[in-house]
Amino acid sequence: MRFKAIGFLAFGIFTYDPIYIAYKNLFYEVPDISNIYGRDSYAIITGATDGIGKGFCEALAEKGMNIILISRNQEKLDRVAKEISEKYGIKCITHAMDLSKAGNHDYIKLKKKTDVLDVSMLVNNVGKVSYSRTKELKYNEIEEIINLNSLSMMHLLRMYLPTFERRRVRSAVINLSSFLAVRPMPIVSLYSGTKAFNHYLTEGLSEEYGDCIDILSFQPATVITNSTLNEKPSWRSCTVQQSVRGALLDLGRRRTTHGHWNHELLAWAISWVPERIRLKYMSYSIDQTIKIRLQK
Repeated sequence: MRFKAIGFLAFGIFTYDPIYIAYKNLFYEVPDISNIYGRDSYAIITGATDGIGKGFCEALAEKGMNIILISRNQEKLDRVAKEISEKYGIKCITHAMDLSKAGNHDYIKLKKKTDVLDVSMLVNNVGKVSYSRTKELKYNEIEEIINLNSLSMMHLLRMYLPTFERRRVRSAVINLSSFLAVRPMPIVSLYSGTKAFNHYLTEGLSEEYGDCIDILSFQPATVITNSTLNEKPSWRSCTVQQSVRGALLDLGRRRTTHGHWNHELLAWAISWVPERIRLKYMSYSIDQTIKIRLQK
């Protein structure tokens, strides 16, 4: 009986994630976000003019959220803000800011600009990946990757978590991690490390602030964006819209999401692969992916 109980427990642990993934995609709906986090409130989204950032802008605007778009190009900010506000009938505010070089005064300027608004959500999306091996990275490139991927997120959390904590209704934070942070990764080790930092920080904060803020670590795999134009739809990739919708399905329900169901299954499968085998396979797979993307 004891061995049978252990067997049932092991089977339950092994199958829990696939069962949840199936249930989530068959029965969950994206929640009424503006009602949960405050009607007429604003979501701050970094890296908002392209890719996953723009995808969050559109998905949240569709749910009635007003948007504060942050990126470094004012022209692109104005174009995307106009497009979204006209399509969804919500308010858009833009703030040009280069988070790879931002100093304390830049963050203070942003905070003063948003203090007059009811900010209820923060989506830390901005980031950068380098396809150079560690020995090939330049000093400025290392600084930029760490600043964009992790340091900017830390400063924005430091500023807005107290604001969220004081609100009368719930607030939300979505921090972009990556599938490449699920386990240590070769070749793109710096990127993987910064995204692992984001994930660990998010997991801790989700427990710390769980009574008033929904905090989600988002770890997508390959999403087809402007930076992955040579990537074709496949078992390992999905569109921006699919990825963002999958993340929003988990907001307020889990601490970690991989977004689309195929990315959820990829993460589940790789978690069972022995480390030595996984590192060899990922080294080959990442190397091939880099060659494809550098062809554009």
